[in-house]
Amino acid sequence: MFQKSAIAVAAVVLTGLSVTAPAMADNANRSVRDHRVETQTSVRDHRQETRVVVRDHRTKAPVEKQVRDHRTKRSNEVVAVKRKHCRVGYENLRRGGYRPIVAYDCQGSEYHYTAQRGAKLYRVAMNAYSGSMEVIFVGLAR
Repeated sequence: MFQKSAIAVAAVVLTGLSVTAPAMADNANRSVRDHRVETQTSVRDHRQETRVVVRDHRTKAPVEKQVRDHRTKRSNEVVAVKRKHCRVGYENLRRGGYRPIVAYDCQGSEYHYTAQRGAKLYRVAMNAYSGSMEVIFVGLAR
């Protein structure tokens, strides 16, 4: 047991000498490089004003990239608007208390319905694009 521990101690001492041996060598002309990196610390002053360029979109200043004002339409600009379904007008009338409702013209830019509310009969025209309705009293039902 004592012999194993003596061998282990000798091995540790020898490895310690082999590691430090090159640094303690007799070669005076050999330079040892310091591997520790010098850090350069730069501190940014956050109180310093940053210059921000703001362009006023209302001016006509010559700029490489033009910003178009979204409120003005171009003369050749076409805006596609989808038509509402005929069922939309039917449901609006039903929610308004009209019963029974008959849709008799669901083509073109206007949809036409007949509806009854209470004892009165109405003719209804709905714009297919805007959904606005025009209700016209026709007469008494029965």
